[in-house]
Amino acid sequence: AASGTHPKKCLTVQGEAPDAAMASQDCEAGLAAQAFESRGDGLIRWRSDFCVSVARNENRNGASVVIKNCGAVGFDQRFALLGDGDGGASKIHWAAHPERCLDVTDHSTSDGAALQIWECLDDDADQAFKWVQVRPPEQATARPT
Repeated sequence: AASGTHPKKCLTVQGEAPDAAMASQDCEAGLAAQAFESRGDGLIRWRSDFCVSVARNENRNGASVVIKNCGAVGFDQRFALLGDGDGGASKIHWAAHPERCLDVTDHSTSDGAALQIWECLDDDADQAFKWVQVRPPEQATARPT
């Protein structure tokens, strides 16, 4: 699971169809909507056929983060986890525009707070995430720190 600076929050898929929104929500052991995998290829997979994606490939602050089919992998689905956060946390940079990072909207700690793309900021705790092992090694997930 991916966990952010709020250790009880996890990245969560809000639905099952392509273009489902991504949000920060209380972590629940075994919840499939929070099980993500990173294989080092820049993709953050949910299930085997869906990937985290920047909606409409929009290069702007506030662009939505959604789940899309991995079959047509584009620049909107490539990310880089860089260890520039605190306490083992990493920022998740959008590979096409590395100056932009995965971010929790409005610094919210509420369940259902949307994830977005935002300019990477050095001290923004809402952009720091940790990968947390919640299943066997092939099912690691990421959590905002």
